Amino acid sequence: MKSSSFNIVILGPQGSGKGTQAKMLVKKFQMHHLEMGGILRRIASKKTTLAIKVNRIINIDGRLLPSKFVIDILKQELDKLPTSRGVLFDGFPRNLEQARALDKILKLLNKSLTHVFYMPISHQTTIKRLAARRTCKKCGRIFIAGQDMQRNIRQCPVCRGEIYHREDDKPIAIAKRLAIYHKRTLPVVKYYKQRGILITTSGEPSVQKVAKDIISNLV
Repeated sequence: MKSSSFNIVILGPQGSGKGTQAKMLVKKFQMHHLEMGGILRRIASKKTTLAIKVNRIINIDGRLLPSKFVIDILKQELDKLPTSRGVLFDGFPRNLEQARALDKILKLLNKSLTHVFYMPISHQTTIKRLAARRTCKKCGRIFIAGQDMQRNIRQCPVCRGEIYHREDDKPIAIAKRLAIYHKRTLPVVKYYKQRGILITTSGEPSVQKVAKDIISNLV
């Protein structure tokens, strides 16, 4: 299958490494990367009434935005993309309503999902990984304290932007996000499994091992 034919969803709890795998796949197969979390954070960073609302919901309360709002944003983002390449959906869909909406949107574009990768990890792994995760306010890059960078570094080694610990990566927000994930996203896993396009690949091993497992299903 040509990479332009791939339309992929990556699912997994927070800290599973799906964002890292998404970036690797996008680069390898020259796909569009539609990363919903980054899109929403970009909106939340603006100084508007809508931005304040979005920021409170996703960064302070650790909740998901209403599906209609997210689906409308998805449509707008897809309209910006040339149809000649495949799309990797990262952070979307997060519930059955969004999954069904995605099917309808892709159908209008004469496309359909080809692969859905599910990357489960344990609750303990989620807590451990997110506790060490840091983000650059300027370029959005994610680093692991004590691994990619020293623990007390406050300046991005790439763009010199401010490094911070996202509110939704802190213990209370993590617990809320995991509860939402198990309630709303696991039914999406079942939905794609019933359709026969779900591929389960544990997110526990090394980045390289997980990447090898995923790519083996695409080549």
